[in-house]
Amino acid sequence: MLPSLQDVCSVKICDFSISYEIGGDNGTELDNAKYTDVGTGIYKAIELCFGVCSYLCEVDIWAMAIMMTLMYLDTDLPTIMLPGDSSDLEMSDLMVIKTIFESLGTPSIAPSVEDKRLFWPQMDNDNYHFKQFLFVPNARKSVESLLPRCHSKPVRKVFEHLAVYQSSERASSSILLEMMLE
Repeated sequence: MLPSLQDVCSVKICDFSISYEIGGDNGTELDNAKYTDVGTGIYKAIELCFGVCSYLCEVDIWAMAIMMTLMYLDTDLPTIMLPGDSSDLEMSDLMVIKTIFESLGTPSIAPSVEDKRLFWPQMDNDNYHFKQFLFVPNARKSVESLLPRCHSKPVRKVFEHLAVYQSSERASSSILLEMMLE
């Protein structure tokens, strides 16, 4: 949108170049010892907040889901992912965890979890910090409330495949393209 053509306009700029290529040269970082301080504030993939350091391009897929919540937010409300003042995109990991769990539901390592989108087996690992906390249970909000101005069923479907706790279950960019072309 050009500002001259639209009075209410907010430009969003994305940089999805944090992760590594699959099978690529990761420089001096070992696959299981990468830096977890990647991503900015709310865009930081949730698994990084719990110490997962063996990430791949799925951290960028997560950032895309968060970007979608900003693109489709209701301008009269603070964004779903940012309580209060949505102009501050810098948040502590604890605040990121809290707001994500309030929006996408509190995940569980139990396979018996009723909403399968909340099953996060990756966190059933003593190397991560997830099991050290007791979280307030939250149900996942509907895609309509997470993307209030989105009326496109394909876009909503894409979002549901991006905003997934288990990183290996997030749709790849090629799958996302196929979904959008359906």
